[in-house]
Amino acid sequence: MKEAVVSVLKYGFEILKLHSVEARILAANKPSGYLLESAGFVKEGHLREDIFFRGNFYDTIIYSLLQ
Repeated sequence: MKEAVVSVLKYGFEILKLHSVEARILAANKPSGYLLESAGFVKEGHLREDIFFRGNFYDTIIYSLLQ
């Protein structure tokens, strides 16, 4: 999966000329957090109970990566 993330980021930064990329994940999804961090993303914030889905509130974490 990391290879796919790195390829998409390369395309975004080199071809699309993006300056930054943001990712939001559910706080309980630890493997996605590890994947983003291994690709160079930095944890920017933890939002408490900001998503409501099927009767429950969930925390999310925001990650970002600058070019």
